[in-house]
Amino acid sequence: MRRGRFSCWLIDAVRLGQIRRRAIAVAVLLVRHSSLLQDSEWVLVDLLRQPESSLFRALWQLVHVALSCKVLPAITRAAIMAMRARQQSVNAIILADPDVESMVSFVGAANGSSGNTGQMFISLKDRAVRQSSSDAVIARLRPKLGKLADITAYLQSMQDVRVGGRAARTQYQYTVQSANLADLKVWAPRLLEAFAKIPMLKDVASDQQTAGLQLNVAIDRDTASRLGITPQAVDDALYDAWGQRQVSVIYPGLNQYRVVLEVDPQYQKGPESLAASFVAAPGGPVPLGAVTRYDAAFTPLAINHQG
Repeated sequence: MRRGRFSCWLIDAVRLGQIRRRAIAVAVLLVRHSSLLQDSEWVLVDLLRQPESSLFRALWQLVHVALSCKVLPAITRAAIMAMRARQQSVNAIILADPDVESMVSFVGAANGSSGNTGQMFISLKDRAVRQSSSDAVIARLRPKLGKLADITAYLQSMQDVRVGGRAARTQYQYTVQSANLADLKVWAPRLLEAFAKIPMLKDVASDQQTAGLQLNVAIDRDTASRLGITPQAVDDALYDAWGQRQVSVIYPGLNQYRVVLEVDPQYQKGPESLAASFVAAPGGPVPLGAVTRYDAAFTPLAINHQG
């Protein structure tokens, strides 16, 4: 492999210990000077292969002030309200750690994750104040979070120098892809089970979540037509009740607030709420159950694509 002058200089400097506290400046240089990007990619690979790469690891311990955490329920089809209550238990344990300064926590789909996922960004105290490194904080929190029922937390330290651009709940990934979805459903769980048996691996997880619930609503077209109800009217009734349709925007002095339609939270807990809903018709409101039937089925919460 051919190395440029910049690569040779940087590798020699690391070996001589001349950039002990300038690695951050080097990392910035790799990003800012786009003309060196191709050469710099080899630099990172070479550095990671050298024993002196511990200099970067030592530097990370000095500047690491953040952790990231993703949480998943033990039951794939957990509702977002149940997920929020469980995640609050995780928040309490993390905030009780003496080396944690603050955190931001939210529940719901974001950055390609599914709706039953929660994410947290945890800020640690300054290195001069806290007693433990970021890895030690993770090791201390992992057994405490492992005692929580119906939820699993995956912690990892946010690195200043990263190789690879994929975001995941764990530090390393093993990707399985197939043109046949049925084969993927068979072999992905088998690989997950095999990896989980390896003692040196922690937080083994899969992003294949196929046990989500969906509600299929079928319209009795004969009855609906006799009552003058169109499929669009049924669709509008469902979306008005559970789709959070935006109907207006309130503009106060410094902010704006979107006004959305929804049914009362007590009618958001299960499919039996359809019996208490109505659809507009020429002769007056008609119970939704009179012109529809429904059944529950399993569905993937997210479909991941390679590339």
